[in-house]
Amino acid sequence: MRQSTWGWIVAVGVCVGLVAGVVAMIALFAGDKWFQVNKHLTLAHAIYWVIILFLLYIISTKPEPSGLPLPKVKLVRDNGHILIENSNWLSVGTMCAIYLLEGDFEVLQCTGQVINIQEDGLVQVITQPINGNNYVQQLKENKDAILVKPGVKT
Repeated sequence: MRQSTWGWIVAVGVCVGLVAGVVAMIALFAGDKWFQVNKHLTLAHAIYWVIILFLLYIISTKPEPSGLPLPKVKLVRDNGHILIENSNWLSVGTMCAIYLLEGDFEVLQCTGQVINIQEDGLVQVITQPINGNNYVQQLKENKDAILVKPGVKT
């Protein structure tokens, strides 16, 4: 089994153990007569407390997303249009900035706007030059080093 599955199994065991311990303490102090009269009610409460504790465990251990996922570039055409994978922040009309990664430095090459989301999920972006630079050839030669980010330079 995967490690996360074992973690969940252990979490359920801990929740059951905690609830069983509380029920045992209540039965100890309330007495056998009370426990015999209320055993079905106690069982129902124990079950929903196990569920609540387990859900709290799941919520507390859920990993936080690490920013916006950047889509990968599939194709750069001669006219500067690029074809990228879909991402949850992309929709028709979304403005984006297109960078070229040079070592550890991201160099802004152009801006773009989503013009179409294809049936296969790929996204078409039309690009606009910044300060008249010739960016298309650089993008075509370094397709794997292209970063498409939300927002544009003002």
